Amino acid sequence: WLAGEHFDKVLSSYLKVLAFKEPPYPTAANLVENLKTNLPAHKTRITELFEKITLCDLKVVSVKKKQLSKKRWRTEVVVTAKKVFSDGQGNETPAPLHDIVFATLWTGEEAVTLRATLQQPRQTLVFETEFAPRHITVDPAYHLLDREHDDNTHSVE
Repeated sequence: WLAGEHFDKVLSSYLKVLAFKEPPYPTAANLVENLKTNLPAHKTRITELFEKITLCDLKVVSVKKKQLSKKRWRTEVVVTAKKVFSDGQGNETPAPLHDIVFATLWTGEEAVTLRATLQQPRQTLVFETEFAPRHITVDPAYHLLDREHDDNTHSVE
């Protein structure tokens, strides 16, 4: 994801270079190019966030949990995911899934947010926790531009 200490350093150094600069002033395209140069592992994500209209349809289909030991639980979450690029005129082109997604599992008193990778249109995400979760939300911080975020939360059976 485009966050964290390294990302903050890239932005901070970019701002220092630009401080009190005379015309011509930098544009958003300059920022995007700087991000791609300094965060090469994230070029695809930067393009999807800043240069394309990228939309997702993510849905939690079913969830089940299994107790592995006294203090260990496995939760299997079946999700469907679809990503498209839109041209702004209503035309959409399928886009490959290669997205990091976070999932928050919680009971009411306890919660944990874990990370997974979306790679297939339908896949099972597996999480292990030290408590028996009652609910799960996939992409709780709205990192993906999901058309219908209400179907990302599900109770755990």
